[in-house]
Amino acid sequence: MSTSGTPSAPAPVPEPSPDKPDHAAGMSRGRAWSVRILVILGSLVLVLAVLALWISREALDTDTYSQTSSQILEQPAVQQALARTMVDQLYANVDVAAQLRTVLPKQAQGLAPVAAAALQGYAVQAAEVLIASDRFQQAWIKANRLMHSHLVLVINGGGKRVSTFNGEVAIQIGPMLGELASRLGIQPPASIANGKIVIMSSDQLSTVQKLARWLKAAAYVLPFLAIILFGIAIYLATGRRRETVRACGIGIIVAGIVLIVGRTMIGNYVVDNLVKIPENRPAASAAWGVLTDDLRDATRTVIAVGLIAIIWAWVSGAGKRAIAARRAFAPYARKHIDRVYIAFALVILLLIAWAPTNAARRLLPVVVLTVLAIIGLEAVRRQTVSEFPDAEDGTLAAGIRSHLPGSRRT
Repeated sequence: MSTSGTPSAPAPVPEPSPDKPDHAAGMSRGRAWSVRILVILGSLVLVLAVLALWISREALDTDTYSQTSSQILEQPAVQQALARTMVDQLYANVDVAAQLRTVLPKQAQGLAPVAAAALQGYAVQAAEVLIASDRFQQAWIKANRLMHSHLVLVINGGGKRVSTFNGEVAIQIGPMLGELASRLGIQPPASIANGKIVIMSSDQLSTVQKLARWLKAAAYVLPFLAIILFGIAIYLATGRRRETVRACGIGIIVAGIVLIVGRTMIGNYVVDNLVKIPENRPAASAAWGVLTDDLRDATRTVIAVGLIAIIWAWVSGAGKRAIAARRAFAPYARKHIDRVYIAFALVILLLIAWAPTNAARRLLPVVVLTVLAIIGLEAVRRQTVSEFPDAEDGTLAAGIRSHLPGSRRT
């Protein structure tokens, strides 16, 4: 009690203290290591989950495959490689030199092989023009969609109306070869109608069916398994949950980096080692870029989620700036919960409308990520209300005014 009769100043409200170390927070060494292992396992499973989802969409979804194949065909390097393939098939089925010999003067008939070789170079150019035309593009998309829909049915067990043709699943390019032949003034034989690009033979069917079943199961299970592993790690980290969320965010970002490096390394290996014909390597590189565009987009989403987890850990942490941010947020967290969630809903809707990645266009990723964001927001809101139960409106405006030029406070 003050002897002068002046009331004593109220005791200052202590700032939230930083988290305690493992042993003080009640975590045993074994539990701490279990948390670390779960975070590592969750990151590894996340890498496999992204790969499984990407391969499943590209290989087993006809709409995605058709869109990707049409984008691949738009690449100039791919058009050049396909043109060479078509001309090679045309020359393999047609004796061009013999046909030229019938139209050349008698004294020039010996030059028919030379003329046929010269015509082959012109035929490649004519094929490139044909491939770039809208008519060919639409025919290619239709042929790819038909082939892929048959392939998916065959992989899923086939049916009464669908089976492999002569033990093969292939893109039929016979009509396209016939049109190319007519442009070159060549009379194609009837056998050219069977021209095709083989995708899979019947001796590979059993292996492909098993892989497809495992792939579909993995695409459904692995993403949720990764979330569960991260969730168990956070649950077990008694007293250290904020640090564990930050560790999960770092693990998610590392998973994204692994996907970036793996995509680059595998692409280089495919182009440099598996493509035997050097002239086809630019086409393979262009096709790989288009084929893995969805994987690159998924990787960006993964890294963004990791960054958000790290930001959440900072906002809920014991740093001075984080505490100041929560103090400013406290009146809204306590009195205006409806405004908080209206603002949150507007942010989600803007992200969906903006769609910075393809995940924002798919229902399941949007639902899962939104639920996780709600959990994180509610955790910060409750923490803020607990720390600053007497916060009043105007705290945020006062803090902003204090930093404006001319303010008494710096």
